[in-house]
Amino acid sequence: MTKEKLVEQLDRWLRGRVDVNGKVDGHGSLGALTDIKKSYHADVGTFILGSCFIDAMASFRYGVTKSILKDRKSGERYKNFVKEYLPRYNEDDLYLSLRCGLVHNYVEHYGRYLLDSNDYSANLHLQPEGDRIWINRQKFVDDLESAYNNFRAHVLSDDKVFALAVNRLNSLGLMKISE
Repeated sequence: MTKEKLVEQLDRWLRGRVDVNGKVDGHGSLGALTDIKKSYHADVGTFILGSCFIDAMASFRYGVTKSILKDRKSGERYKNFVKEYLPRYNEDDLYLSLRCGLVHNYVEHYGRYLLDSNDYSANLHLQPEGDRIWINRQKFVDDLESAYNNFRAHVLSDDKVFALAVNRLNSLGLMKISE
């Protein structure tokens, strides 16, 4: 498999549809990032899907295969991905609050973030308020799209990252929904 063919698969099933300007448009079906954009009417759902998207990208970045799927290091991979591709976020806080708290328990358990979907909070994104930090839904999704684009570029430019992603694809495949 070539780098270009792999990225084509990742674009199709992780990123999803793009508009004429190359931005994920949130219309149509298929693609995790497209689904995240379609979830805007479900505020908490956007953050849950976003956290799952980070996990999915991390699985490709660090070459998760069936043989290591249950190695209990998914948290480490998640945090490493955040450090590398979402550096403005604290990897421990994002992991504990969104992935562990919100995804697995449906609470922002650790109280670290003020999750918000209103336009007025866009200017507050990643700004502290007391001991909490604002995360604006739209800005969070924009950051996920940027992380995907940077990861994609890394796959194309780094043979080791490419090999890890191919191993992940060959071992576990991609979730595909029939159209």
